[in-house]
Amino acid sequence: MINKATKYVLEGKFNKKYSYIIVDEYQDISLARYNLIKAIKELNNSKLFCVGDDWQSIYRFAGSDVNLFVNFDQYFGFTEKTYIETTYRFNKSLIDLSGKFVLKNEGQIKKKLKSFNDNDDLSYELLYGDKKSEFTILLKERLNLIPPKSTVALLGRYKDDLKFLLDDNFRYRYDSHLGKGIISYNSRVDLHIEFLTVHKSKGLQEDYVFIVNNSNGKHGFPSKIEDDKVLNLLIQNKEKYEYAEERRLFYVALTRAKKYVYLLVGNNSK
Repeated sequence: MINKATKYVLEGKFNKKYSYIIVDEYQDISLARYNLIKAIKELNNSKLFCVGDDWQSIYRFAGSDVNLFVNFDQYFGFTEKTYIETTYRFNKSLIDLSGKFVLKNEGQIKKKLKSFNDNDDLSYELLYGDKKSEFTILLKERLNLIPPKSTVALLGRYKDDLKFLLDDNFRYRYDSHLGKGIISYNSRVDLHIEFLTVHKSKGLQEDYVFIVNNSNGKHGFPSKIEDDKVLNLLIQNKEKYEYAEERRLFYVALTRAKKYVYLLVGNNSK
């Protein structure tokens, strides 16, 4: 449908005039959507305004191509760029951790984030274990320490990650309207606890975040499942850095927390 719309524009069958084109979440742009935007822009000589963050480009499986963002001026010509580098969500500790991690990929745009929050306390902890029972105990111990009426997100790479974690002290139900799992913990009924995949969590925030199933394996985090070969036909530029998309996805997971992040890590993944 997008390709058909682009064809209509190029053939002169679409004559609506636009002085400005505004695109949000541009880091998720696909080649087909880029072609449509470019066709409308050239038809009207429109001014183009795009907002996005290449560090959060996580929809390659749906056709998004981060190259269209990081090399923006190569596709649209002369560009004025403005950087929003102040975060109001988390502190310097989490900025340093997440920023250094994502920038190991030199293909990402370099930014120097700073926090509106002056608190420099350490805001993350790695919790190591082997068995489900060990991770469940660690989860309950940390939940018991969280301040009353806090919001908590359990984030998994896959929707099945949660089943390896909860025991009879938890109740789980999936809210199809909200598109997320709701969890009740018997010892801390005051806490608002949700489970989401990391993709679903994008754009959201909670006081405390637990990133589960950080393990070295095909269905761990990072995922080692190879992309469908058909995807390479849709995306022209293959990223050189290993697990580049998975690293950005991990960055998104880390930065959902306002106060603290716990990472549940398999001992074989140290």
